[in-house]
Amino acid sequence: MGLKIYTSTPRAFLPSHLPDSVFFTRDMGLTCHALRARGAESMVVMPDGPSAKKHPDIIRTDLDCMSDADWWRAHELDGVVLGSWALPRFTPVARAIKESGAKLILRCDSGSPYSQWQSTPWEVLYRNYLVPRYRGKSAPHALVQSMIRTVVGYHPGYLVRKVVEHMTYADVILNETPLGVRALRNLLYRYGGGELAGRVVYAPHPVNCGKTSRATYAKKRKIIAVGRWNSYQKNTPLLMRSLLRVLAEHPKYEAHLFGAGEEACRNGLRGADSQVADRIHIRGVVSNEALQPEYASSQIFFAPSRSESFNIAAAEALCEGCSVVGSAHIFSFQHFISQNSGTLAQRYSVQGMVQALNTEITAWGKSVRDPQRIATSWRGECLASTVAGQIMGYIHNSSIDGE
Repeated sequence: MGLKIYTSTPRAFLPSHLPDSVFFTRDMGLTCHALRARGAESMVVMPDGPSAKKHPDIIRTDLDCMSDADWWRAHELDGVVLGSWALPRFTPVARAIKESGAKLILRCDSGSPYSQWQSTPWEVLYRNYLVPRYRGKSAPHALVQSMIRTVVGYHPGYLVRKVVEHMTYADVILNETPLGVRALRNLLYRYGGGELAGRVVYAPHPVNCGKTSRATYAKKRKIIAVGRWNSYQKNTPLLMRSLLRVLAEHPKYEAHLFGAGEEACRNGLRGADSQVADRIHIRGVVSNEALQPEYASSQIFFAPSRSESFNIAAAEALCEGCSVVGSAHIFSFQHFISQNSGTLAQRYSVQGMVQALNTEITAWGKSVRDPQRIATSWRGECLASTVAGQIMGYIHNSSIDGE
């Protein structure tokens, strides 16, 4: 008899006005379908809400039920994959799953260290500054909030121990990058001991690509970028200034930008040389399926974000044979270049991004980059079916080796 593994998140994702693909091509939705494809019985458990879409693959309930061990026990599950960000307010959900008898696989983001003690004070201030800025707060408001949060955060008993408590209920803790694994193990070893630290394993965020790579297609001199360009996080001004500089130096190259916030991209072209600006194509929102051939025909995926927990689009691009350019301070990008598959900007500036893009253009021109090798390597890590197989293996086994 096959395994029965549900995925769950304590937030009411997928509102009724959005297509199913918004949820089921990533995160818990994609994991659910990947588990099904490998023979497991799977559903997604999420809270209900006034605008939440009803879907045959989703069990809508409320947080009270999700915090009740008897509710989970009634489903007779072998395991649950929980995406809760290890937030203390969702600890009752993790506890209930564990007490129900199901194995709890906890998925954690990998954007940065989990404790302020693992970073310099300036890095901490910057990260804490970004959070309110992402929420639309003014720079002065964000600075004050960052200073308060930073001071409070240096007292582990306030937050870190609560995060560690949440993780103690997990049988396995998945982290999306090797650097994230190391940082999280260090934290858990300090506050929870070696056995808890040993539950942390590397499992990348699953990506949704076809079974066969199109990376054998002829790569064009094309840079691709995908993101929410009206978001402070994605840093559209840096994107546009960097591209204008690089394309001016490389007249045979063009750039294609996908995602919401087209007006922010157009604003970055004002006053630019038309011969350069005409080679930056702002194409808006397209389906995940439509992006795959765009990745396959591109050489470089460019993401000058201020921060990322993973960047799913970058992983999808790698699976189609792109190399990546991003910032050296982001954990996931440090891993993304590890297989002769990209260059990082050592300085977070236009000059730093331009240097990194120029390095990649030179690497492609000298055939240093092998798209088929890049695609094969990253598909072996990131395809949803591969990650689902890892999860099923952890459910089958009563212990992990921590490697």
